[in-house]
Amino acid sequence: MDLSIVFLIIAVVTTVVLVLIVAVIWSRAQPKAIVAWLGFAMLPMGLYLAGLAPRLFDAYTTLSQWFYGLTYSTSDWVGLGLLGGGLAFLLISRLMPHRPRRPKPAAPSVSASRPAPPASSYSPDPSTAEATKILHHRDGA
Repeated sequence: MDLSIVFLIIAVVTTVVLVLIVAVIWSRAQPKAIVAWLGFAMLPMGLYLAGLAPRLFDAYTTLSQWFYGLTYSTSDWVGLGLLGGGLAFLLISRLMPHRPRRPKPAAPSVSASRPAPPASSYSPDPSTAEATKILHHRDGA
């Protein structure tokens, strides 16, 4: 089978899978996530139609030859582990759902520290209430 046919099949299958993922998350995801997944869905066919799929395959072949030609020391293994871990964290961070921050609770005010007297227990002194009524009447209020 011709290699370009294999690239076409891979591009079509990958695009269809990614479009199905977009269809599944359409109603639940935020618009930012939907746009990102639509962008991912466009990439495989775009790479194939632009003629970059064979170049990517050549790049993979070159990298694999380099990788298998390495003689691994401890620092090589640590470096490759850090690269893989960093890429994994970047991928996971992009795939994690966005949760808005919860607002911090307001600091209690000074008046809230003293309990208010019950509303039913307040009964004004009759002499003070009558004096207030007279003063309001005299001022024209």
